[in-house]
Amino acid sequence: MEDPILLTDAQIQRFICDGFLAFNPSVPEGLHETIDQKFRWIAENEYNPGNNISARVQEIQQIVDSPEVKGALLSLLGHDYFMIPHRFWHKPEPRKEEMETLTQERFKEIVGGNSHQDNYSPPSPGRSHGLQYLRVMYYSHPMELINGPTHVTPGSQYNGDVEDEDRAREQPVLGAAGTVFISHFDLIHAGSPNQSDRVRNMLKLLFAKATEPGSPTWKHECPEWKTPSDHQAPYLIENLWRQQWRWLSGANCEKENQVEGSFLEPDQWASMETSAKVKYIQELSLNSECIPFLIDQLNTSHQAVRSSSIYALGEIGGAAIDPLVRKLLEAEEPEDKMTDLVGGGFSMDDEAYALTACGEDALRGAARVIGSNRPWSQVNGLQVVIDLGVANEEILTGIEACLQSDSDQVVSFACLALGRVGDERSLPLLLKVLKTKYDTEHHQQKLEINKHNIWPIEYAIHFQAAFSLVRLSKYAAPYEDEILEHLHHPFGQVSMMAGECLKRIGSASAMKSLVEFLEVRRWDASLTSQRSF
Repeated sequence: MEDPILLTDAQIQRFICDGFLAFNPSVPEGLHETIDQKFRWIAENEYNPGNNISARVQEIQQIVDSPEVKGALLSLLGHDYFMIPHRFWHKPEPRKEEMETLTQERFKEIVGGNSHQDNYSPPSPGRSHGLQYLRVMYYSHPMELINGPTHVTPGSQYNGDVEDEDRAREQPVLGAAGTVFISHFDLIHAGSPNQSDRVRNMLKLLFAKATEPGSPTWKHECPEWKTPSDHQAPYLIENLWRQQWRWLSGANCEKENQVEGSFLEPDQWASMETSAKVKYIQELSLNSECIPFLIDQLNTSHQAVRSSSIYALGEIGGAAIDPLVRKLLEAEEPEDKMTDLVGGGFSMDDEAYALTACGEDALRGAARVIGSNRPWSQVNGLQVVIDLGVANEEILTGIEACLQSDSDQVVSFACLALGRVGDERSLPLLLKVLKTKYDTEHHQQKLEINKHNIWPIEYAIHFQAAFSLVRLSKYAAPYEDEILEHLHHPFGQVSMMAGECLKRIGSASAMKSLVEFLEVRRWDASLTSQRSF
């Protein structure tokens, strides 16, 4: 196997700004055609295998193992990244006849209407500015505008929602057969009409960071942040970009070009263009007197202004923590988010992202929020810990208490937080969650509407617990037998996470159990509906 081709500083910086990279992997000649032919045969003769697509089309693994894809994943997620069980083959059928009269204006309307940030499957975690997950899209055939390519909105991965401005900026992902498009999971994107005479094939795979690398895992040469001259993000949110660079590489990125002066009058501020507001905040001389002004921009202003304010508060640091905590403790509980437990995903309050930007000093504030017994406040505090990836004894005690919450969502976030900051004492707690029944009247109402696409809440919480076991697998060896039981969990994604954990334990007994489990589940990809043996 060839050595991974690592990303460069410039590519990492471009990813931080725009949220994506595209390239063609080095694979054996004819591989893309083989995969495409299999896709087309399945489309004509079988059902969409969903998460089983990798087993059904086993050549996909050669794409994942290519030096370019492996190098990009390693560069962005660290050495011990892993694949999430959810994957999906998108195969929009040709709509050539009805598209013959399609106008450019109507095309843009369709793409804009399709613009979205992906949901997570099955749990509904909070969206992170930091890089926790990557989405890999693979195109098995040449992708031109007529094929209905995915469209993306550069720089939108930090957005809390999709706005009309984002819809208007969607641009197509075009390329030769075999194009791989890697993006931040929360990048806004959309499907477009397939006007060709063939099925459009795109495979989506998801990957997650297991642990913090501690140092750059790409081809790192210069610690200084350099804004790419060819970035496509519409606003210069450089304090956000510097923070992401610092988080990934530990580079020392000092704030520069601050300007002294008093605050603008409200009518002056209101009349300014968004780009001018962003520039003003980026250049503001930061001190505690700025805090009320910056907090006023959170949750309600234009996204670029909100993001600039979040990271300006982070640069102020300690003095901003208590005001941010007070806002989180007073926050109203959004019903749509607190009931979004399965197959969703949502942004947190901006104050939570600002606390994260304050760094480890924010732990004292996060502990107060986690201990508040107000579910929406608690999940925001837990998200701060998830994004920071560090904890102290007070935080760990608070997370453990949240596992007993009456709020299923608090329990789910607490499981995910333990995976980020837990230790050997966290394993029994997560295993206990995996044996606990969860359900709510709200979920039963959803099931009555759609019995096929809504997972039980229990599955979502159990997945978070199993996902966190993978992240804590270095402590898992004493619990090998208990983890082995969950290979037989009724939800396949939990089973797959249990298998990943056993693989990481790596003992002879763990590997033997895993092989025996997989042996009877072997898939013979050579069989078809015409030849079953």
